Amino acid sequence: MASTLHENLNLLAESILPLDKWLAGTPSQRANVLAPWREPFTPRLSLRDLGLIDFIERRIDDSAGDDSLARKWEQVAQDPLAVFNRLPDRGPAWRAARNLSPAPDFGIIESGNVEVVLDNVQSGEHKIKRASSRREFYGHAFAAFAKVVAANPPADWDEFREKLLRHGDDPALGWPTDCPVTAGSFIRQFAKDLLYGLIGMIDQPPTLQSTAVLAELGEHRRRGNSYSTEDVGAAVSALQSRLPKH
Repeated sequence: MASTLHENLNLLAESILPLDKWLAGTPSQRANVLAPWREPFTPRLSLRDLGLIDFIERRIDDSAGDDSLARKWEQVAQDPLAVFNRLPDRGPAWRAARNLSPAPDFGIIESGNVEVVLDNVQSGEHKIKRASSRREFYGHAFAAFAKVVAANPPADWDEFREKLLRHGDDPALGWPTDCPVTAGSFIRQFAKDLLYGLIGMIDQPPTLQSTAVLAELGEHRRRGNSYSTEDVGAAVSALQSRLPKH
């Protein structure tokens, strides 16, 4: 990924998830000595520290399997009953006897069971949604995003984020109309993948920064976290001290 794109994605990410503002209004779940982003140290934690753009880039590199799956779903959508109709005692007559439509829809996208979707694909005279992969989705979206930022460098990234999310089809914004990904879809998918990285259950290295949000939330079940028998003993003692005496 080009350094300029990487930097601009970090700026956009920080406008979507301003962790420093969240920390300022949230009591710490751990001692300051274990949280150097809080006072009296440096009271700031940004998405840069968590390496989330690098995380998304790794998800893009690992999405080759989703490309073939998206093509398979596209094929199934053209004839959802292809396998069903080849089974004994099945086919159009079986469905007609049960008052079922002869041509059902394959609604995997509409049901929300596809993780990544292109929402502006030209199909004849219409625009349709199609299952995709992160590789394909971000290939289109990053190119459009870079074009818009280069033409009109944002002075206020919060305002720019809202324009992409709510007014992405405004010609003044400059988002390419032929892009298979709308500006709003890009922002929503990007935000979901940022949150995906924050969960920290896959691929993220278990460093102090990468697990910071989980620690601040009091979530102890995470990669790289372990406990000793002394920790267990202390927890048992703390529990016993709270139990009623008989």
